[in-house]
Amino acid sequence: MTNLTELLGKTYDMFKKNIQLMLKFGLITTVVMIFAELALFFDYTRKGIDYMGEVINAVDPLKIPNPSVLGSIAVLILAIIAGLITWTFMVKIYGIITKKKYSIEDSRNILFSRFWALVGTGIMTVIFLLGLYILLIIPGLIFSFYWIFSHLAVLFREKSGLEALKYSKELVMGNWWKTVGYLFVVGIITGVIVGGVDWILNAALAPTQFAMYFAITAITTFVTYLASFFSMAFTINYFLALEKEKGL
Repeated sequence: MTNLTELLGKTYDMFKKNIQLMLKFGLITTVVMIFAELALFFDYTRKGIDYMGEVINAVDPLKIPNPSVLGSIAVLILAIIAGLITWTFMVKIYGIITKKKYSIEDSRNILFSRFWALVGTGIMTVIFLLGLYILLIIPGLIFSFYWIFSHLAVLFREKSGLEALKYSKELVMGNWWKTVGYLFVVGIITGVIVGGVDWILNAALAPTQFAMYFAITAITTFVTYLASFFSMAFTINYFLALEKEKGL
């Protein structure tokens, strides 16, 4: 039977043993997202808009000026790049946990080979969940956790669409409350770490100039990615533990 303490310990040990790799990917994804922040800064500055005063520290969020089309496209492209790097690293983490020794190239190839199945299953999941939430909130909440492993079923079990959703649901059946509890605990742990770092930096430095805001954003983004890598590793460990428990 899957045990939260054991899963957390196993995830922490893996994270600690591969800390240099975690830091490397955290830094890479942070740099990409920082370029996105800089793209917005220069886009607003070019239009004569005070980025700190009228955007970041805006009193009324509804009155924040929109970025230009070019600025929006640049941010979107950089966000997609960061997302692809993060998903590639998820495959790498899976390889580490399962001792398959995927190279970065192997991880990227696995991701791209399942990319459209992943996108299609993701869109299907969102549509189904939106429908459930519109009808009633409770069914939407229930199936959000039933289908929580669908992306892993697509990436690592070559499932797609309804097949991936059914596979995830089969894993969670009989473990719904445990799944909610486990992921809630991990969310609290990572949320407290990221929120704590952000609060300390903002309280200590009280950024009013872009340079200081930029530095705080970079550090917080880096910590956020490290926390997300821990969450990924925990989710994969839990996924594998449920498979073993269910004999799948």
